[in-house]
Amino acid sequence: MYVVKLGGSLYHTAELKSWLTLLEQTALNESVVIVPGGGPFADMVRQAQQLHKFDDQHAHHMAILAMAQYGLML
Repeated sequence: MYVVKLGGSLYHTAELKSWLTLLEQTALNESVVIVPGGGPFADMVRQAQQLHKFDDQHAHHMAILAMAQYGLML
C-alpha cells in the first residue's frame, strides 16, 4: 500500500498531473491512498479568518473542509 500526500503547493504546477497519472497507473496493481493538502482552498480560509476575525477552532474545521475540496478536485 502506498500513502501519498499531494500538498497544496502542487496545485499550480505541471507536476500535479504527472503525479496523478503515476498514481493512477500504480493503483492498477497496488493500493493507493491520496492524502490531499488544502491548496488554494485552505489559503482562502486563512484570508477569511483575517478579514472576519473568527477563532482558530472554526478556521481549523474550515481547513479540514478545504482539504476535502482539494481531494475532490484531485
